[in-house]
Amino acid sequence: MRSVEKKGLWKKLWNFRIKTLPGGRKNIVTAACFFLGAMLLCTFLSRAAASVTVPKVTKSKPLAKVIEHRVEAEGKVIQNRERAVIVEPDLTVASIYVSEGQQVEAGEVLFALDMQKLDEAILKTNQEIEKLRLANADSASQQSITDQKQTAALARARQDYDTATATGDQAVDDAARELARAQEQLDAFYNGQGCDSGEEDGTDTVLESLQSDWEQKRTLAEQLQEKWDGLSSDEKEEQPALMEELESARIDAEAAEQAFSQYEQQRAAQENVSSADKENALVDAYESKKKAYQDALNARDAGQTAAERAVQDAQIGTPSDSTIQTNEMDMRLKQLSLDRLQALKEQGGKVAAEGKGVVTKLDLQTGGLTTRTAAVTMADLSSGTRFVAQVPGEDAKYLSTGDAVELTPTSGGGKVTGVTISSVGTESTGGVENAGGAGGLGSTGNTGSSGSTGGSGDTGSSGSTVQDMQDVIVLLPQGELSVGVHAKLTCSRQSASYPLCVPVQALHMDQKQYYVFVLQKEETVLGTVYRARRADVTVAEKNTQYAALEAGGVSAEDAVIVSADREVEAGATVRLEE
Repeated sequence: MRSVEKKGLWKKLWNFRIKTLPGGRKNIVTAACFFLGAMLLCTFLSRAAASVTVPKVTKSKPLAKVIEHRVEAEGKVIQNRERAVIVEPDLTVASIYVSEGQQVEAGEVLFALDMQKLDEAILKTNQEIEKLRLANADSASQQSITDQKQTAALARARQDYDTATATGDQAVDDAARELARAQEQLDAFYNGQGCDSGEEDGTDTVLESLQSDWEQKRTLAEQLQEKWDGLSSDEKEEQPALMEELESARIDAEAAEQAFSQYEQQRAAQENVSSADKENALVDAYESKKKAYQDALNARDAGQTAAERAVQDAQIGTPSDSTIQTNEMDMRLKQLSLDRLQALKEQGGKVAAEGKGVVTKLDLQTGGLTTRTAAVTMADLSSGTRFVAQVPGEDAKYLSTGDAVELTPTSGGGKVTGVTISSVGTESTGGVENAGGAGGLGSTGNTGSSGSTGGSGDTGSSGSTVQDMQDVIVLLPQGELSVGVHAKLTCSRQSASYPLCVPVQALHMDQKQYYVFVLQKEETVLGTVYRARRADVTVAEKNTQYAALEAGGVSAEDAVIVSADREVEAGATVRLEE
């Protein structure tokens, strides 16, 4: 395009010269001068345009260097061990003698309690203990009565069972005898003895048998009665079996007498009825006695079952009651509280420090009430101190246990040297505040400054979150830095020597791939030009200044573009800054 423009300009000048010169004579020398002037002008214009559009860059060859990582973080000095001062809750604070940050000696009074409120607390605790004692006495008495009732109920249930069994057996025996008599009478009738119920001489054997049985049982009952009457009151109480035997003999005698009377009445009535009616009467009597016998069996079984269930119910224990044990546990706790209150009273309500320390927290207010938490928290100076800081995880990987560090107090004062890192991790620091954690300078990469070559820089630790922070702990010698002092930690670590190191500004990243631009020299018809060639590289290690590259991407002879005044693209023409 430029050659065409130059050709058209030359033609115009030639034609102008031919037309304007007198006589139409051609002046070759003059035309050549015009041509050279035009070419010079175009060169100046071309170079001016190039200075505006072509990026100007600086270069540097990879060097052999040692990568130094420098980690800095701010933290705070805390105690290795804290001591809590705890008193009984709900006591009124009368006076406070210390403040946070104050150093106290062993035995120094920290605060004092209101003695009147302390006496009231002692009285109240004594009353609560006495109430628990009385409640235990009531529970024990109630339990004793319950046990006695259960024992009595079980004894009565067993006695009722024995009585029901004996009564049932007696009723069954009586019904069996009645059934046997009815059977005998019916058999005698069928055997030809039923007409007059007697022998040929007119004697009624059934009647005699019933009368004899009655007399024997009556005699036995009378004998037992005489024996019972001859006993004293104490002897009667010692022989309950004799009383039961007497009652059984009376019942048997009465039953025999009733059977004798019934038979006499039946015999008198049978003398006026016919043989058929007599047979029917005997059969009905037999069926009636048979039914009575079966009813007696059923009644005995039912009575025994009911009495047995009553015994089982009486054997069921009462529900467990742990009231006494619970009250005793409460009494022990309240007794411990009472002992502590008594100790406070003996001290005049004053609470003193057990050892030398620094007051780190004071949870008290004059006129306020004590709580169940620590009233005063003290740093135990006898256990030593430690410095704690938090660093991003990207920086923490450059720190190890045993690394030497330097501590500089932010409020001024001499530096602390000769100390080492005790631990690095995510352990809790016991409430140490985050002091800003100035990120380790050795972990940050290219930040993409305004003079960069346009690549996206690695943001390094700038994107660290709270979850990435790790604690760095340094144990301090005795007497170095007081509790609560803020300081800055500095730690430096050098890597091995790398043969290929470039300024970190030369690094670019595309889809997680690092690359650099290498300056490539080319010869053209217009002269020597430089182009930017992209070279993918692998970063072995880097800090805020240099990046160590693995072999293969670039060589020690390559000229790497470090910076440019505008964005550079792969293959673009660039100008080397003079």
